[in-house]
Amino acid sequence: MVDFIRRQEMIFVTMAAGGRTARRGPVGFLQVPARRMITWPEFGEIRAPVTGGVRLLMLDLLEERTGLHVTGRASVAPFGPPQLCGSAPARTAGPPPDRWVRVRVDQAWFADQGPLVPRL
Repeated sequence: MVDFIRRQEMIFVTMAAGGRTARRGPVGFLQVPARRMITWPEFGEIRAPVTGGVRLLMLDLLEERTGLHVTGRASVAPFGPPQLCGSAPARTAGPPPDRWVRVRVDQAWFADQGPLVPRL
């Protein structure tokens, strides 16, 4: 799951309090600093604050044809270099983020989508 998360360029977020949003970034913008933690950077003004109970969805419809569903609790933390589980992702050029969104993972599961087109 860690490798799948790190390969994502987009994540869909649904907040328990209502509201949906998506976050995009280069491969590696989603990080896994601990076994049950997913983080991503936020820059400037937060469009829709991601806090409290959340559901995350990461999709790979081209290669693995699956989605990863995650439930947990989100919080916002000041920016600082993260300690990462496993090998660190490549750093990207640009300004440092203003803060991190951290999601403490309660549950995570793959939902296999199967072939996109029926095979004959």
